[in-house]
Amino acid sequence: MSRTTGNTLLFLQQSKINILARKMRSFLAVLGVWIGSASVVALLYCSQLATMSVVSKLSELGTNLISVSLLGSSKFTKDITVSSLNNISKKYTHIKTYSPLAFSYDNVYFNGKRINANVISSNEEFYNISKLELQAGRFISDFDQDEFCVVGVKVQAQTGVDLIGSQLKYGKHFCTVIGSLHPAKNNFFIPVDIDNSVILPIKVFQKRNINSALRDLVFSLTSSDHIAEVEGDLKTSLALISPKTRTYFRNPKELIEKVVEQKQQLTILLGIIGCISLLVGGIGIMNIMLVSVVERRREIGIRLAVGAHVADIRKMFLIEAILLSLCGGILGVLSGVVLSLIIAAFAGWPIQLLLTPIILGFGVSIVVGVFFGYWPAHTASCLTPVESLRVE
Repeated sequence: MSRTTGNTLLFLQQSKINILARKMRSFLAVLGVWIGSASVVALLYCSQLATMSVVSKLSELGTNLISVSLLGSSKFTKDITVSSLNNISKKYTHIKTYSPLAFSYDNVYFNGKRINANVISSNEEFYNISKLELQAGRFISDFDQDEFCVVGVKVQAQTGVDLIGSQLKYGKHFCTVIGSLHPAKNNFFIPVDIDNSVILPIKVFQKRNINSALRDLVFSLTSSDHIAEVEGDLKTSLALISPKTRTYFRNPKELIEKVVEQKQQLTILLGIIGCISLLVGGIGIMNIMLVSVVERRREIGIRLAVGAHVADIRKMFLIEAILLSLCGGILGVLSGVVLSLIIAAFAGWPIQLLLTPIILGFGVSIVVGVFFGYWPAHTASCLTPVESLRVE
């Protein structure tokens, strides 16, 4: 065993003895790093879990979707009809199917009692594109000629009865309930709460409501590789049909990229906030170690007098600072991970073991120990045997 290795092991043993001899002081030094590293790990961990949750929900919708919002006066948006959309979807081979959306702002009544519900209309493809599930009955069909409707789970809950076969009134019109839905998944492309909606066939709805206009369109493509191409084609085609209607496009692929980009910026910000806490803990270690240097000046003088090297004195105090920081880092990482998993469980985020926040939290705590432990260690190594042994 080399002299350097032997000295290091000896200093480790002595550092352990010194730390345990001053339990309260050591605990306070460890506490600062503990809280700091726990903050770093928890903030970074929660940031990644939250991002993964959003990306997962967007991916569930399918990355081959394009959502188009039609902006402008209904006088002009009325020019975009189901018939013209059928022609567009047939024209472009990369469009698999589409679903239009129109809205009514009429009040909804059941047995003469008003209920809180939205009235929307679409085609039968809305069921697959929105990934809906039926609780009972069937979904609306493009072949429906009568005013049939499907209700969301919240509408069903408000009435307290099975609505299948019952009639609902919206405005001056009636519709017969032919189906009820299970709770719908979150959908960033449907600007309405499906669970609290009454869904009508688009063709029947527009016959009864001649002033209604389409407001949102969702296109399903054969592949996400053609999103940019199809967006350009749709923009051109819709502009030809209704030049004064403005269009706003969204797609899951684009949203996922934006979420990941924002996550990176958020991670940097949260990391900086966590490092501030760790910085405070590092200053605490430095203060404790400087006090330790003052208290142990006689010990330092004796070591130097009997032949200890300056580098040995520096290493002795630096190892002690690193041990304190290491203990705080381990406790901080464990606390941060546990706290993050608890938050994830309550928030409904996916629970996974992520190595990056753990490695960063642990690594930064070690760096803090070296950085803030070096100055006290250097101060101790600069003492001379004479001035050290003068201490009474």
